[in-house]
Amino acid sequence: MSLPNYQQFLYPVLKIVKEGKGCSLKETYEPIADQLGISQEERQELLPSGRQQIYKNRIGWAKTY
Repeated sequence: MSLPNYQQFLYPVLKIVKEGKGCSLKETYEPIADQLGISQEERQELLPSGRQQIYKNRIGWAKTY
């Protein structure tokens, strides 16, 4: 399985916001990754810069939009 694009993270992000959990972005990474079935290996994949995991970057973009 390949990592979802940022658009595929939109619904899980909106669901957390709708539930009113009021948690920080950092607190959403693992629950969203679990919900989408992202493996531990996929969670370790980094952006070309090597500074951030790809799935965390895409969750951040989903939150922005």
